[in-house]
Amino acid sequence: MKKITPNFSALFFLFFAAQMQAQTVFVAQNGTGSGSSWADATGNLRAVLDNATAGTQIWVKEGTYRPTTCTNCVFNDRNQYFQLKNGVKLYGGFGGFESNINQRNITAHPTLLSGDINQDGTLANNSFTVIFTQNVSNLTIVDGFAITGGNADQGGAGLGTPQTSGGGWFNLGSTTGASSHPTIRNCIFRENYAWGYGAGMFNDGSFSGAANPTYTNCQFIGNVARDDGGGLYNTGSFSGNCNPVLTNCQFIANKSELSDGGGMFNMGQLGNSSPTLTNCLFDRDSAFNEGGGMVNFGKNGNSSPILNNCIFDRNVAELGGGVFNDGTTTGFSGPQFHNCQFVQNHSMNDGAAVYNSGYQGTCSPTMMSCLFENNYAGFAGGAMFNNGNEGVSSPIIRNCKFIGNHTDTYGGALYNFGKGNAASQVSGNASPELTNCLFYNNMAYSAGAVYNLGAELGNANAVITNCTFYSNHAHIGGAIYCNAGENGTGVASPTLKNCILWANIGEDEGNVFRIIWGTPTISNSLVDVADCNGLYNGNGGIVNCAGGMIFNQNPNFVSPASGNFHLGNGSPGIDNGNNPAITQTGVGIDLDSLPRIFNSTVDLGVYEFGSMMGNTPIVTQSPQSQTVCEGEAVTFSVSASGAQPINYQWFKNGNMISGASQNVYSISMAAQSNAGNYTCVVTNGAGSVTSQAAVLTVNAPAVVGLEIVASQTEICTGETVTLSANPTNGGVAPVFQWFLNGNAFGGSVQSFTMNQLQDGDMLTCQITSSETCVQSPAASSNTLTIHVESLLTASLSIAADAGTVCEGNPVTLTATPINGGNSPSYLWTLNG
Repeated sequence: MKKITPNFSALFFLFFAAQMQAQTVFVAQNGTGSGSSWADATGNLRAVLDNATAGTQIWVKEGTYRPTTCTNCVFNDRNQYFQLKNGVKLYGGFGGFESNINQRNITAHPTLLSGDINQDGTLANNSFTVIFTQNVSNLTIVDGFAITGGNADQGGAGLGTPQTSGGGWFNLGSTTGASSHPTIRNCIFRENYAWGYGAGMFNDGSFSGAANPTYTNCQFIGNVARDDGGGLYNTGSFSGNCNPVLTNCQFIANKSELSDGGGMFNMGQLGNSSPTLTNCLFDRDSAFNEGGGMVNFGKNGNSSPILNNCIFDRNVAELGGGVFNDGTTTGFSGPQFHNCQFVQNHSMNDGAAVYNSGYQGTCSPTMMSCLFENNYAGFAGGAMFNNGNEGVSSPIIRNCKFIGNHTDTYGGALYNFGKGNAASQVSGNASPELTNCLFYNNMAYSAGAVYNLGAELGNANAVITNCTFYSNHAHIGGAIYCNAGENGTGVASPTLKNCILWANIGEDEGNVFRIIWGTPTISNSLVDVADCNGLYNGNGGIVNCAGGMIFNQNPNFVSPASGNFHLGNGSPGIDNGNNPAITQTGVGIDLDSLPRIFNSTVDLGVYEFGSMMGNTPIVTQSPQSQTVCEGEAVTFSVSASGAQPINYQWFKNGNMISGASQNVYSISMAAQSNAGNYTCVVTNGAGSVTSQAAVLTVNAPAVVGLEIVASQTEICTGETVTLSANPTNGGVAPVFQWFLNGNAFGGSVQSFTMNQLQDGDMLTCQITSSETCVQSPAASSNTLTIHVESLLTASLSIAADAGTVCEGNPVTLTATPINGGNSPSYLWTLNG
């Protein structure tokens, strides 16, 4: 028998009405009062939330609170949740004696919001979602709770609904003009489930909406999604924006059972999802397919998060054990990683720490001062895989360390895959910029450190400046592999300047380079071979040695056995580099964050001998140029080192931007007037320096349109009609949906034929554009009405004006047709 729960909302309304005016309500488990104080606490949290108004503070004593209770729970029971209204502030972690919110001890007084409404300790028959918010501002606060036991398992309810997604919390800011930006602090999302997306939390800013919560000191632990985003799912698809800000948050042992993004999934398809994360941890998250820790899905759209001081540790996936960045099919994914660590991540296939997919799009993240250590890939890219197949994947990698990464086959640290398509004459490009990077003790079968494959009109032309390669190990190609494809059908021409390559081992062939029709160029570098010929090993191609080469002179590292690759006194690498080479990179510091050029000439390798920190600040990372659509978010950032305190001031086209005095400058919704050149002046007590300019291009959104035409609109029964859709601003991969008399049918085709139409049938079509900058990606066509005539049987009778006539007399014969039409043709015959 179903247990009946009384409606406490109505019962307690009179008690709460007076309390709401006081703006603080006290809640304690099993409380029976009105909520006016701890001594008079109420026990019905849901009733308090239902009757709260903006500005109300709700203080909740330790214990477990459920949105309802039931025994034989049915759908309506499971569809109950805690709903927060705009401006309501919900605080947990009280012991029941506090008079000031700062007296809370959240750890000592755990406060749970639980979906276990039948109290059996399992997920079965729990609430679909525990918390629900819609169109709330950042004045809506949830602070100090564990959110657990949500079970959004109703697969038949459709993806992206509270019954399938957001087991812990469903935050809805979807559709034009909508937005939902709650503030979430000191919360734990633990052991929630979703059949669809975001087991821990689902943020929906799709279809021209916005969902940008702020998280501080939050944890996502052991949440499981059947589909995407075990811990957190953020969607700004279809012209929406979903850009949460997370600080000091942890994602631990979350899982995507059958899909992608074990810890976090950012959906920017046909929209934008670009969160900002600072001091966050992704630990032991896993995904069945892509992105054990995080997926940034910018397919046909944009997903370019900013991550500062984040750690990805022991995450697992098929592709991209730590992070999978997707800029495919005219999309863009350009995340920025600053001072991040990728340690012991694992991919069963490619890209143990990071996989960048630019297939038919652009995926070129920026990696600044990052560590990649002891990551393992089953096939290629022990640390990173850059896929430029018919697209672009050319990351900017500066001041990074690649140590002890390995793979079973290609590219112990990096695999750069630039492949084109000869049939369609499309090229591909995977040519990262590597500056001040250390490659130490990485291992693969081919290319201990970096594998460059440019195949079938593709390019793999890495630009490698002031890098050190030491003790990388492979059977073939100890340090760098240059493969230009079968008979040189592609290009593999990396450029190395101011580098040191020493003690790398190719057990079978090529300690330094392995060449398959590749043509690397090296200059102002120190190598452990006798001459340029000693660098070549392979088939076809050539090694081009330019000026400034130093052969077989020990670099005199301080202690390579312990990983110390600073140059010792008297090293031949001191003051023997090419200054323009490092100046062109825009990197003003070495791997120690000390001034890169000391004593007037840059050194070789990653460290500058004798360099020390001066007083004037140094720009270590200038802002990056961006192209966005009107209404999209823009974030410029600059990094600097030097004597503290350091101050920042942003300029647009040389004019100071009032109030822009942080190292990050953001524009929430870009307009045409925001286009221009942006620089940042960095100042301390000793002087100032100006960053390189970043160019912001803002494109006006195009209007998507669709016209459909038919080969004929008036036909006979059974005749064939050819229908075609002619889109405007549909992009390279539009999606079509045809409708017959309002009912959807068929797949996504632009043209097809039909021969089973009825009189009066009406045909329409809807398009979803693949363009990333449009007013709305969806548009409907005109209506075609088909007129069908039934098939008629023609017949003919003839008659004479006389039955019998004499020979030689005239006779008149008349033919009378039935269904002969307006102008039939006649053919008379006589005796056949």
